[in-house]
Amino acid sequence: MARGARFTISAIADLLEQLRYAPVERRRHDMVAAEAFLNEIVEDQNYPEDFVVFRITEYRPEVGEPAVLVGRALWCDLAVFVERLSFSLALTFEDYERGVPLTLVETRERLGVSSTTLHRYRKLGLVAHQVVDPDGKMRLGFFEDAIVKFEQRNVKRVGKARTFTKIGEEEKARMIRRARRYAVALGYTRQQVTQRLAKRFGRSAEAVRQLLKRHDDEQLEATIFGRTRKKLTVREQRLLLRADRLGIPMSKLTARFGRTRPTLYRAVHQARAAALLGWQIAYVELPTFEIEEADEFLLASDLVRKGFVVGGYGGHFGGVLAPTWVELVEGGALDVEEAEETAWFGALNYLLYQAARLRKGLDRHHAAATQIDLIETKLRWAVALKQRIMAANVRAVLATLEIHLGDKLLTARRDDVLELQTLGMVILAESVDQFDPARGQRFGVLLSLNLRKALARLTPEEGGGQVGKARAKRSGARHGQLWLAGQRSVTRYPWEGVLTFSAERCGMIGEMLADAKVAEAV
Repeated sequence: MARGARFTISAIADLLEQLRYAPVERRRHDMVAAEAFLNEIVEDQNYPEDFVVFRITEYRPEVGEPAVLVGRALWCDLAVFVERLSFSLALTFEDYERGVPLTLVETRERLGVSSTTLHRYRKLGLVAHQVVDPDGKMRLGFFEDAIVKFEQRNVKRVGKARTFTKIGEEEKARMIRRARRYAVALGYTRQQVTQRLAKRFGRSAEAVRQLLKRHDDEQLEATIFGRTRKKLTVREQRLLLRADRLGIPMSKLTARFGRTRPTLYRAVHQARAAALLGWQIAYVELPTFEIEEADEFLLASDLVRKGFVVGGYGGHFGGVLAPTWVELVEGGALDVEEAEETAWFGALNYLLYQAARLRKGLDRHHAAATQIDLIETKLRWAVALKQRIMAANVRAVLATLEIHLGDKLLTARRDDVLELQTLGMVILAESVDQFDPARGQRFGVLLSLNLRKALARLTPEEGGGQVGKARAKRSGARHGQLWLAGQRSVTRYPWEGVLTFSAERCGMIGEMLADAKVAEAV
């Protein structure tokens, strides 16, 4: 069976599904009505969904907001609709009373086109039927009246395709010689040569471009513009994106990958857009998001805009250099005002909400750098706020761990402390993502509840038992200079770690900020 086109309009596909078990008379009526309606459609005109269904079934469905369908798309889908209904009916030549349909080969000869062009015509509304021939086999057939009506709708398109001829060897040789002359003597670029040859020989620009490309790929010793480079592999794209995030200059990357700056920038933008579209962005939606002054209300406060130190995980925690265990454990819990906490969580979730909405309009293959930068900036801001919230509550986590161990963290067994600390940081990160400030509850209440639930599930072997004093004395001294471990493992979503600036870029930004302050002072 010849390959057929697929539906592009869900309303037509749904209608076909509804007719699956309809009586034969009903299906045949709708098949005839759909073909008649197809011949009346104008390519660039719009048709409401309910009107299309009415023209086919004589029933107007109740649709709240009917979709608007373009004539060109209807050509394709109605042709598929008729073909599939004819397959379900399994009619013979005599049942149609339209004469004997032409086969695929006969139709190609009748129109003077190739198989590929004929398949393209079917997408443009050339109606085909699945009919049962005298031998009892189902085959694809094209009735003469359907072909005539298609020619009347596409006079220019069909006439141009009829006069098309393949590029012969002699014409090809002349085009190659002239292309070399344009490139060497006149210094024309590949694009300029393509346009000039297409106009001179009466060929499409794409046909000329493909001819020149094949010549340069096959004739390595006699190329005109050099061999066409293959696309960057997935591994190369990953390396390129990683290098760009690390702040490696583009001049070094052009030498490494052997590509031009525009090519590499385009590849980076596509990789960044693909990463954004693949990430999960979860947030707690608050009523304040929908008010007109949401930006000013949630993001204008100094509580969420100032006081950040450039950095992320690895050396910095929440914008503050990670303290030692002694400083954390003996320092006590930080006193965070309710208004400050509400501002942090409101801004955090609003930034994630904005990033998720902006991402809906992102095109993976044609995304603008400014659009990607805006989304990533909001996610980076959200990461910084989340780190600040975690830094303000890490001491409360450690205090709860001490209660669970029944011993001081500074004298407890090292392995027990590290396992519990990792668990505590994961629960802290999850609690930040779950907290809803609109409920009127303080974050510490939710954090304490989640920690106690997680610790209650631990067995004595997993850190829930008492630690012997003799063992504590042998290992406790090693905790004095231990930094916060597991900082890279507390990220719940990939973008939290990916969008954190590297140490090299943090240093560059720090120097820029220092220079700016010096300039302001002068």
